[in-house]
Amino acid sequence: MQLDNLLHEIVLVNSHPIDEHSLFSMDFYDRLQHISMQFSAARRENAAVFNTFIDTHKDLLAELDRKALDYEMKYEEQMSGMMSRRLAIPQSELESISNNRNKFIDFYRQLYNAERALIRSDAANVCHVGCGPMPTSVLMWAKYSACQITALDIIQDAVAQAQNVFDCWRIPKDVEAHRVRFLCQPGETFDYKDMDVIILSSSIMNKKNLYAAIKKTITKTVDVIEREPNFLYESGYLNADEMAEQLIAKTTLNNVNIRLYRLSPEQQE
Repeated sequence: MQLDNLLHEIVLVNSHPIDEHSLFSMDFYDRLQHISMQFSAARRENAAVFNTFIDTHKDLLAELDRKALDYEMKYEEQMSGMMSRRLAIPQSELESISNNRNKFIDFYRQLYNAERALIRSDAANVCHVGCGPMPTSVLMWAKYSACQITALDIIQDAVAQAQNVFDCWRIPKDVEAHRVRFLCQPGETFDYKDMDVIILSSSIMNKKNLYAAIKKTITKTVDVIEREPNFLYESGYLNADEMAEQLIAKTTLNNVNIRLYRLSPEQQE
């Protein structure tokens, strides 16, 4: 019965339009969170039945993933527009947007604190792979650390929006422009030799090639933080646990599983 109810809710969410009101109210986000909690409960109750459910409804879950990622991108674009003062906010939505923005920022502050607690304290250079149009993690590292930050994304428009957000944010906070560089470049082609910490965003699929690039180019021990979404269900987004020997620590914050791997040059293939 629990899985029947879950199936019904997934169908409803997949048919739910992601309009301006959904973004302002975070109603769609709340529905995704509720589904995620039901998934966790169903997995704990009977893993075999749960896995059969996953296999049976692969197409439906793939549609849910696309919907969730579409929502995430549109929400970040909205936040990016607000932060860079390119988006006019309707007066009727002002209070709701302000509250949601504060929740959004607070989550990324908690995420920064959780990840910072895992890594070594002497990190000087950080690379965020998949920064998106609203580079909140970049802002947190720029605000709360002295690190130099490199932010990568494969979408040129996302990189331009992220740069605009940073420029608008940093000036009143007296953060120098050279602290962050934004690059439109796949993580698989980047040279990580100067990096101490590498953060992999949760929306990156099939991270195997990315790890291969990291192992190929590092010249010193690096901490790799992998964010795994627990609101996406296609296996390509999920951790394959292929580097269990390099796993140092893991934790969970809301809808993100966080894993810390420590890679050394001698582990290159």
